[in-house]
Amino acid sequence: LSEENNVEEQKALIAREVELNAQAILLSAADSQLLCSAVAEAEEEVPVICFESGLTCEDHAGYISADNYQMGEELGKLLLNRGIDRGNVLIIGGDANCQSIQEWRAGVLSVLKDTGITVSEQASIHAGTDLSQYDAVLALDTYHLEAGAPRLAGENRDIPLFGIGANNKIAYYMEQDVIYGIIAQNEVEMGYVGVKQAAEAVRNGEQSTLPEVEFRVITKETMYEKENERLLFPFGN
Repeated sequence: LSEENNVEEQKALIAREVELNAQAILLSAADSQLLCSAVAEAEEEVPVICFESGLTCEDHAGYISADNYQMGEELGKLLLNRGIDRGNVLIIGGDANCQSIQEWRAGVLSVLKDTGITVSEQASIHAGTDLSQYDAVLALDTYHLEAGAPRLAGENRDIPLFGIGANNKIAYYMEQDVIYGIIAQNEVEMGYVGVKQAAEAVRNGEQSTLPEVEFRVITKETMYEKENERLLFPFGN
């Protein structure tokens, strides 16, 4: 998408691909509720396989992902394990109506609720955000983790950043001691399983049970362990 979580653009893309006779559609839903009607209409023509973030429609519950709630729990534990068990913590990106993000957020909050931590939430770190009032920042997806890192690499460098997501840019900021730890799911596996499910749906008219994919907790100290490196640099191994 040209803009993060742009529902109308995603609706238009789904309609275009159906019109162009796509045999199946793999979808990471920008909005788990607002896309229900567009997906239902598309599924009259082609199978739609959701991955990472699914739909809340009653007739389209399954999607390919890691255990999102548990990923959120591990993100909260990562913060606590770094010795941050009190003070003010900012969570960014938790407002999106994506099933995965809402499950990540719920998992984080379940871990932090009985601690001495005061949680604040914002859609993103904008230009006027005073980061000096926070003891740590948690980003709930790759987009916000990438966007937050440069802000915390300058005058706010002593404020640790944690988040969900993995790529080369995130790995760079881990090496620079800006991002202190991440929760990374195996996106290559997610894509592979998604294509396999789509092919089965095209051939047989139905899907097999959707499996969960792997996720791992990664810090600077563990980022070059073989299995973690495979998630951070999937096309370099």
